[in-house]
Amino acid sequence: MRFEPPSTSRRRVSLTPLIDVVFILLVFFMLATSLARWQPLPITAPAPTQAVPSTETPRWQVRVHLDGLELDGEWLEDALLTQRLSAHPQQPVTLRPADGVTVQRLIDVLDQLRAVGADAVRLAGD
Repeated sequence: MRFEPPSTSRRRVSLTPLIDVVFILLVFFMLATSLARWQPLPITAPAPTQAVPSTETPRWQVRVHLDGLELDGEWLEDALLTQRLSAHPQQPVTLRPADGVTVQRLIDVLDQLRAVGADAVRLAGD
């Protein structure tokens, strides 16, 4: 009596599930990726205007430069700004950007002012 081994037919591997997985991954990464280019935006200070006398309380004058700050004409490092303004956080602040200062730099200074508790902040030109 002769026994034959069972025939081993190889199943063909279907590529359809693999292609489905690749397309699902492609759609996932397309939706999860932001195509916007994040770059600092240059900002130019507005033209000077005629000063109007005011009876309001005195304001801190903060001039924002790329490499530091001026508080009422005195040059400061960024870390010293919060230390100086923490004594009188309710006093209003006027921010004046220098030429070439980016919006991100202004946002960083605004975050510092908000951390101190200064809520009355005005953005002004030269």
